[in-house]
Amino acid sequence: MKRMRHRGITIIMVLLALGSSYNILVGILTLSEYYASELFSEASTGAAMKFALASFALALIYGLYKRRGWALFLSILFMCFGLLDSIWTMYMQMLLGYPYTIAVVAIALFSLGIYYLSRRSVREEFYQ
Repeated sequence: MKRMRHRGITIIMVLLALGSSYNILVGILTLSEYYASELFSEASTGAAMKFALASFALALIYGLYKRRGWALFLSILFMCFGLLDSIWTMYMQMLLGYPYTIAVVAIALFSLGIYYLSRRSVREEFYQ
């Protein structure tokens, strides 16, 4: 029996791939910018965090593609942390008087992702 493919899961995988690419790029640019600086130690720690996030997102993409239960759980958890971070970012940007449009978009995307992955039809596809 062929598995049903949800378009929303594919969209989430594409967004995770874009986020991974962004994190890898930022990590590489950070290392190249601070290579000969006294702040290289701190910059390499930040770049390592970006590389770790990218690796985690790539593992989630693999798990979502293979419809593994652990990937569904970790994706929802990952989105919950992203939602909390976006709320905090919006609060800080409002407090400092910066534009917060991107934070609002991130809040909407994380909320929709959590809602979508929590639907019964999606959960059943992962736990057959």
